[in-house]
Amino acid sequence: MTWRRSTNCNWKRRRDLKKRNPQTLNVSTLTGILDYVRNNPDGYISEDCRAIIQIYDADKVELYCQMDEDNVRPHLLCAQAITADISFGRKMDIEQFMIMLQSQFADTEDKAKLLRIIGNMTDEASQNIKDDGMKQSVVVKKGAATLDEESVPNPAKLAPFRTFIEVEQPRSYYLCRVFEGLQVALYEANGGEWRNQAIAKIKTWFEENLAEEEKALIYILA
Repeated sequence: MTWRRSTNCNWKRRRDLKKRNPQTLNVSTLTGILDYVRNNPDGYISEDCRAIIQIYDADKVELYCQMDEDNVRPHLLCAQAITADISFGRKMDIEQFMIMLQSQFADTEDKAKLLRIIGNMTDEASQNIKDDGMKQSVVVKKGAATLDEESVPNPAKLAPFRTFIEVEQPRSYYLCRVFEGLQVALYEANGGEWRNQAIAKIKTWFEENLAEEEKALIYILA
């Protein structure tokens, strides 16, 4: 009987805690978190119960409240960015490569160069790729009938869409390689440093967009 009473007590406590802990809302932008903080629709955020913005990763930010007297920390919001699914390290034909660059990367100087060079590659490029281990030269069309040789920018500084739309997409270096049969592949060459850049940009965005009275009620963890 004693064991059964204890179990019932534990289950009752769990039910009570669950009632106090709200269901997490899901959004896909940083603005969604800012709107929640600014409007405080559920009344959780106050001088006695501050909010915590945790920048978990380049594409994920969480909003919590401070722990209550039972060490329960309400998980209010989860922002998961909608990002491009980019095929790094995979050979593709010129058309696929051009579509990927135009639709999944922000504009940069090197993006424009790659689009121009790769888009004008000729069949002769497959037989005339010059590679010194550091850079490649390929044959491209110049006008209606003229052919010329150009170097593929390597490494190329590009900005794929991999974080929230509210912040500038972090730029980092990538290797573009051309193969026989007019095949092209893009390889990451940044060691994941772009993630640290993105996290820092997200933190700066909140610091610039939160009002001073709002900052007094919020901790930002990055």
